[in-house]
Amino acid sequence: MRMVRQGVLFAVCSVFLSMPSQSLLVELRDQLFETRAWLADVAEGDPDGDCGNLAVQSLVLLENSLKTGLDPAPLGLPSRSRHDDTQWTLKSYPAGA
Repeated sequence: MRMVRQGVLFAVCSVFLSMPSQSLLVELRDQLFETRAWLADVAEGDPDGDCGNLAVQSLVLLENSLKTGLDPAPLGLPSRSRHDDTQWTLKSYPAGA
């Protein structure tokens, strides 16, 4: 079973590395929550250290992808710090762009 878990964890890492963040969020949104919970369980309680390490790496990749995918800059929104009081505005684009 150890080899199966390692293979699945490797495949999960490959998906997180190869898919653009926006695609992960749009196409796999529902599965991401289930996958995140499974990865956390493996990271915390798997008897095999290699599987636990792969699960942690997968969680880090997922979190980085989600942060990138939720970055307001690609949406035309300015970055905003927690203490920034400016309003978020959409950039206007010419018609047909």
